[in-house]
Amino acid sequence: VGLQMFADVGYEEIETKGLGWISGKVSKIDNQNGKYKLPHIGWNQLNIVKDSKIFKGIENNSHMYFVHSYELVPNDKSVVSATTEYSSNIVCSIEKENIFGTQFHPEKSDKIGLKIIDNFINLWMKYFLCVMLFLLYACESTNVPKDIKKKKTIQMELTTEPSIKAKKWKYSQP
Repeated sequence: VGLQMFADVGYEEIETKGLGWISGKVSKIDNQNGKYKLPHIGWNQLNIVKDSKIFKGIENNSHMYFVHSYELVPNDKSVVSATTEYSSNIVCSIEKENIFGTQFHPEKSDKIGLKIIDNFINLWMKYFLCVMLFLLYACESTNVPKDIKKKKTIQMELTTEPSIKAKKWKYSQP
């Protein structure tokens, strides 16, 4: 989460450099000469435009809670995973490799928002466990004491990633 900071540059009051993880800019929403109130506060429908890991089990057109006056305008539209309509078609979620961001507030978006948070946590736990498996596999050839290796084996059994193959370590899905 933190969609706007992922951009190259933002224009909230002054030009501010972003992280540059998503090529694009953050600019003020066009309120069409006052027709749309800013900040945009309230519930809006989510238009899921591509299959996204954080939207697993989320129905298209679900309502999310927004509080914002600015929008991300990405250079590469393929990173957009969801949009919403408010004065125009606004990007409200992106996904690029292992980078995920939302414009809406999942923590304020009732049970559906909590499901998105749950999806995000579960996804990152898989990434974390993959890294742990890699590190533990690297320890296989070092002089790590056997009792420590045994404890690490127990930790490896907690993984839910079935595609990982670890040499000499047994693991199973919970």
